[in-house]
Amino acid sequence: MRIALDYDGTYTRAPALWDAFIASVKQHGVEVVCVTMRHPEEVTEIGCPVHYTGREAKLFWCARNGLQIDVWIDDMPQYIVGDAR
Repeated sequence: MRIALDYDGTYTRAPALWDAFIASVKQHGVEVVCVTMRHPEEVTEIGCPVHYTGREAKLFWCARNGLQIDVWIDDMPQYIVGDAR
């Protein structure tokens, strides 16, 4: 199972909570990745791999890049399927 965790507004709202979550699910063989609409030059550090969509809809960016997501955790789910301007 692969979980996509949003960065801005989700991880940033409670970093200690999400760090503990990432560590816990990893112990159970679950992969966590951060999928953010930031551009690659807007670097962020988090305890899992970070994928930058450059304001493109997350679902479509992930599909085009071969990244299958099973569970999305995002404070603005409209951006999973919609681009940001």
